[in-house]
Formats: sequence, C-alpha cells, structure tokens
Amino acid sequence: MRLGWRAMSLVLPSAILFGWLFLSAWTVARLTWWVDDRAWRLVTQLMACAALLPLPLADELVGRVQFDHLCGKESLVDLHVPEARQQSVWPVGLRAEPVSGLALPVTRQPWWLVDESRLVLASYHRLEASGGWLARWVSGRLDAPPLTFPPRCEPAHLEAWLQARGLHLAPSDGISPPAGGPPHPWLPSNGPGPAPSAPASSA
Repeated sequence: MRLGWRAMSLVLPSAILFGWLFLSAWTVARLTWWVDDRAWRLVTQLMACAALLPLPLADELVGRVQFDHLCGKESLVDLHVPEARQQSVWPVGLRAEPVSGLALPVTRQPWWLVDESRLVLASYHRLEASGGWLARWVSGRLDAPPLTFPPRCEPAHLEAWLQARGLHLAPSDGISPPAGGPPHPWLPSNGPGPAPSAPASSA
C-alpha cells in the first residue's frame, strides 16, 4: 500500500501539470478566437500561456525567491569562542520557530555546537520550507516539501569549516541543550562563517 501511494505521489504531479497544460491551451484558444490577424493571435496566445501556466506553482515560485533571500542572510555560523582548538563539538538542535510574512511555511531552527562541558562554542540556523498548495494536495501532508526546490538551507561544508579551526564535529546522540545560551556575542574579528547552501535548481 505504501509503495502504491509513493508511486502515485510521483505520477500525480506530472498528471496534474499536463492536465493544466491542456486546460490552459484550450482556455487560450477560446479567449483568442476573435483576433483575426494570425500573427497577433499567436502573440496573444503566447502571452496568455505565459500568464496561465505558472499559476499552479505561483506560491512556490514566489516562496523560492523569498527562501533564497532568507537563506543568504540566516545560514551563517557564529563562532563564540575563537580560542577553542583541538576538541570535539556536538550539534544540539533547539525548537524550530515559524518565520512569518512568507508565501510558504518556513521554520527557523537554532543549532548550538557545544563541547564536553556543554559550553556553546558556535551556533547557526537551519531553515526548512514546506511546499505550496499543490505539493500539500498531492501528498496529503501539510508539511510536504516543495516541488520546485530543496526544502532545507544551512551552512555548507560545516564540518570542513570547523576542522579548519581545530574543531571536530561529533554525533549529536544523547546531547540536550545547555542552559544559558552562547557565552558571549559573536565578534566580527572571528571571521565569516561558511557560505550558505543555497537551494539548487530542480531538474
């Protein structure tokens, strides 16, 4: 049963998009029949198709631009203890909070990198986007991922960035958030964090 639903979830978006393509072409033909000049009719049809075709994914198209912009600002690493060297750090995820004012549902989750004494040495954010109405309708889930771009944004090459500063990323099993938060604000002299992993374009 699960395999059948998974196969349907892969086929159904394509079927819906092809159905919308046919409906858009029929609608455009009905709307432009009164244009006598063949060249102008073709131009009018192309413009109408360009306006109609993206409508099922309009919320994701807008949401992707907003998500990319937010990703560039949010997914940076703050190094709180620059003098820390040659030790392991454990990632600790805090509660994710929703980000308001966007076309798609997006959550921002703080992550702390703590040492054995549970001192927060660095921190960053992870962003998660949910899909638009078409993705939710096809999958039957409110938290369905987007159809047009990867749903997660976080610092790219985090482990390599930490190793360059003498820190080693350890598994997060069994680690709970330390009380008190980061020991002091991030200092600009610590240098920038790794570049964000911007969502790649879907095939």
